[in-house]
Amino acid sequence: MVYDPRVKRVLVVGTTGSGKTTVASILATYLGVPHVEFDGLHWKLGWVEADTEELRARVRRVCAGRTRSSCGRSSRILGIALGTPSRSRTHDGGA
Repeated sequence: MVYDPRVKRVLVVGTTGSGKTTVASILATYLGVPHVEFDGLHWKLGWVEADTEELRARVRRVCAGRTRSSCGRSSRILGIALGTPSRSRTHDGGA
C-alpha cells in the first residue's frame, strides 16, 4: 500500500460479508482517520431500524467531517456518502 497524504476520506462499498468493515478499519488505522460503520448509524438501540430521514441526517453529520474511512451498502445513504470521498476507486475482486 502506498500512502498518499491527500487521501483523507475513503468509502468502502460491497455486499454483505465481503469484508467492508475490515478493510475500512485497516484503512482508517493506516491513514490515521476515524472509522465509521454505516450499519452503526442504521440501527438504534434494540436493533430498531432508523427511518430514512433519521439515517440520512446521521450520515450527513458524519460525512460533514474532513476525514474518515467509512463502510456500508444501504442505497438509502450511498448518494450522501459518495458525495464527499477524496477519490473514487472500484474493485470487482478480479485481477
